[in-house]
Amino acid sequence: MIHSTQTKPARPNESPADGQLAEGQMVAPLLLKSADAAKALAISKRKLWEMTTAGEIPHVKIGRHIRYSVEALHDWIKSQLVTQ
Repeated sequence: MIHSTQTKPARPNESPADGQLAEGQMVAPLLLKSADAAKALAISKRKLWEMTTAGEIPHVKIGRHIRYSVEALHDWIKSQLVTQ
């Protein structure tokens, strides 16, 4: 029998009390690389780069690396919805 130091069982996707991930627990990425962002948006990497350099799409610079926030992309998509 395995004993836990927690007083209540952890919910799915909830970190244990000490802030460590449970064994086998996955973390959803907060930032995407350009290839992954382009794939998620169903556009080419070239089109994503054009939109990035034009300032049309939200992005994050970390040193010389460009990343795309999943949350910011969701918000950006919502702002791009066309209503008639």
